[in-house]
Amino acid sequence: MRFLLSIIFFFLNAVAFAQQQMGPYMAYGPETKYFSTLNYRVYQSKNGYLWFGTTSGLIRFDGKRYINYFSNYANANSPADNTIFDIAEDKNGDLWFAGFYHGVTKYDQHTGRFKKYPVLSKDDNPYYGINRILDDVQGNLWFATSGRGLAKYNFEKDSFELFFPQPTECRDGSIRGFNHITDIEEDKNDPGILWIGTFHGLYAFDKLKKSFTCYGSPPGKDLLITSIEHDNKGLLWLGSWGQRLNCFDLDKKKFIENKP
Repeated sequence: MRFLLSIIFFFLNAVAFAQQQMGPYMAYGPETKYFSTLNYRVYQSKNGYLWFGTTSGLIRFDGKRYINYFSNYANANSPADNTIFDIAEDKNGDLWFAGFYHGVTKYDQHTGRFKKYPVLSKDDNPYYGINRILDDVQGNLWFATSGRGLAKYNFEKDSFELFFPQPTECRDGSIRGFNHITDIEEDKNDPGILWIGTFHGLYAFDKLKKSFTCYGSPPGKDLLITSIEHDNKGLLWLGSWGQRLNCFDLDKKKFIENKP
């Protein structure tokens, strides 16, 4: 009995030490050792859990405890990658995790089972990076790939269809930059259009026609887009790699120079 009470006392102290109130904030102590120095994505699933995509695996947090999930090629019930770039939840309540090196992983929240998709298409390049996942208003699931263009998931066939903004260029990721998509943003005024950020400027993708329109880069630039944000004034804001913040007017379909 004395041993049992000692164990309970130790556990209560550990919990108290792990969680400390600091004004309006709650600070978490020793358990934060599970986090890496790079945490790419924080996502709250509809059932209330917080999910963290890091460079050291996947983390789930329920408000008190952390659970870590690590990739293991020999274990089918594990993520495909230990570097998680993005997280999304589909219309069926399944979670999807974008891997930096090895494709995507689907997680069934009802069964607790992972399903790996280390590649979305077949080619000779073993590295298959996914930069972003978009669950659009129509319930479609889109993936921004490193060098394999834009991928759409087919729920009925459990497969992927790929679309290439630069169809005549390299399509297997072996030449950096071509068909490399960094971000996907849904047009707030036209749900049939996706805005696509690439290492060679801005594209619009028509979901019905399954075709791209290239809007390129501002004059004198070859814009390496890293992120896209659509504001409520009809402007796209484009983060870039070493080329400042850029702005694109959706009504005029042109870049705005020196936008404050």
